[in-house]
Amino acid sequence: MELVVELTRERGMSTILITHDLGLAATYCDRVVVMEKGHVVETASSRAIFTAPSHAYTRKLMRATRRPLTLRELLPE
Repeated sequence: MELVVELTRERGMSTILITHDLGLAATYCDRVVVMEKGHVVETASSRAIFTAPSHAYTRKLMRATRRPLTLRELLPE
């Protein structure tokens, strides 16, 4: 991931990361799109998603994470 971040910054481009790893998303993504069954159910900044998720499916995903409280701690300052 560090290489992806470095190349993204060096080249002034964006990167789309598709993952089920919410910790990875909290750490590296500026914006998050949550999908359920192929449909977008929520999209917001990482901070908004991980501090106050508005959709029930997003909250369900966060509860399924091993240590959901640490997701907030992973957000960059």
